[in-house]
Amino acid sequence: MGREFKMLIYLIANLNKPQAAELAAKVADLLVGQKVRVAAAPPLAAILAGHGVEPAALPQIAGEISYAIALGGDGTLIRTAKQLLPFQIPLLGINAGRLGFLAGLEADELERLTALTAGEYQIERRMLLSLTLQKASGNAESYTAFNDIVISRGALSRIVDVTVFCDDHFVGSYRADGILFATPTGSTAYSLSAGGPIVDPSIDGIIMTPICPHSLLSRTVMFDVSHRLKISVGDVRKKECFITVDGHLGIPVGENDVLLIEKSPLTVPLIHLGKHNFYEIIKDKFIDRAGEMSSNPKEEER
Repeated sequence: MGREFKMLIYLIANLNKPQAAELAAKVADLLVGQKVRVAAAPPLAAILAGHGVEPAALPQIAGEISYAIALGGDGTLIRTAKQLLPFQIPLLGINAGRLGFLAGLEADELERLTALTAGEYQIERRMLLSLTLQKASGNAESYTAFNDIVISRGALSRIVDVTVFCDDHFVGSYRADGILFATPTGSTAYSLSAGGPIVDPSIDGIIMTPICPHSLLSRTVMFDVSHRLKISVGDVRKKECFITVDGHLGIPVGENDVLLIEKSPLTVPLIHLGKHNFYEIIKDKFIDRAGEMSSNPKEEER
């Protein structure tokens, strides 16, 4: 009699991380041992050929997938989350990077995967930002941000002049190295480095933080997600200006282009196993671990 599988879990790993492939093999062995069907895209599946992992492209089997597991750092989880957005597949991150703030498990906690297959978990839906770039030509481009959207100049001309409206009401004009719009999830990423607040991800809001503003009165503003923000950039004829979404892309902004930022209708369903407390994670990842790394600067990336 053949083995009866109770669910399908899809693995995605950042193979640029030194321990990701080994970690993926351990995860596959554990899941297959629990009679879970495991699949991965062909490059990873080839590496895990001896561990019961079947090769399959995500769109081919998306309707069959119970959960997805991303092995890597926060960047890997964000890329995976966006890849899964059309399918709304619950996602668990396993940290094979250094900080892994978004991860639900560390590499030494794999035994807790039994809670996933037993259905003993929580799903937290993280909000996203929707960006529409309305070009002066009449065309429009759309993007989705998990962490943040940043407007900034090119490397040779760093000052940017930005005007912000909220539901067509004037908010302010900002002269800065850039301006950043973050989700609550992204509040602990670039926004925090730029002087923005730490925001509990259970609170929906749009965080606007000027980057190195040229005014003592320029401060972070948090908008309710019922609002839509409209942003224009001054004098882009003489100086380059770009948008980055979650640290990627580098989208040029032209003369008379308008940016519209609002809450996305989509969310990311993140899986948490067992007890999950945002403030304990802040302490563990940002305070305790930062102290460990500063005392041992040669510590290998985790």
